[in-house]
Amino acid sequence: MARSTDGSAADNGLHNASLAPLNGSNGPFTIVLWFKPANLTQSQKYILQEKDTAVADAQYAVIWEYVDNQIEFFSDGFTGTDPRTGSGITLADTNWHHLAYRKAASGASEWAYFLDGVKTVISASINFTLPGTLSQIVLFESFSGTTPTVGNQINAALADVAFFTVSLSDERIAALADAYAVRGLGIRPAAHWELIGRYSPELDVWGNGNLTVRGTVSVTDHPRIIYPVAQPMGRIKAAAAAGVPYQPWFLRAPVLAQ
Repeated sequence: MARSTDGSAADNGLHNASLAPLNGSNGPFTIVLWFKPANLTQSQKYILQEKDTAVADAQYAVIWEYVDNQIEFFSDGFTGTDPRTGSGITLADTNWHHLAYRKAASGASEWAYFLDGVKTVISASINFTLPGTLSQIVLFESFSGTTPTVGNQINAALADVAFFTVSLSDERIAALADAYAVRGLGIRPAAHWELIGRYSPELDVWGNGNLTVRGTVSVTDHPRIIYPVAQPMGRIKAAAAAGVPYQPWFLRAPVLAQ
């Protein structure tokens, strides 16, 4: 099962007050998630946001329908070239879609988005740095201004949200869009929530930061994702740095979550 909110004005979302996986990042990084909008008639909504509530103009976010039927990558307080330009991903329906944004390296490097595994290069060479004072993250809503005032709640469902401090290959992102689970990649995310909807708080697969359930966050049908039955034995070893591959010594037969 996935998580969803109804877009009401109530404080409905998922929040970690001390986790900022991409704080100050100049790349590489990759953000991946499954997204299902409830409708195509929303206006100015947030899918996710990393924010510093002490600094009004410090954030980055993945936003929905600031332009009709488009997802965009937005940042305020960044340095360098605006990453929002050309980042629009148009959706024509309310089905589940796999989304990814990826900056290929530090400095001037490729900036791209992926829709259902299909890559679009936003810029072949762009240099931007996300704000370096970010301190917390929310899903389904935003924190505004310099206090944790919430707003911009979205009416949508999310699943298998992950942040990497490496550039995932085109092939790995295509595999995720083709129903492969993030935890089967063999690369440790900086943060990762499957959003199965069975726990409160929502558990970070790697233990970096669970998400507090704020208000009403419902459980809904999960996208088609193939999960390993058992975690690789490498999970019980000392934790590697984020983005460092580990050796999965065995995996049992996969199961299909729907």
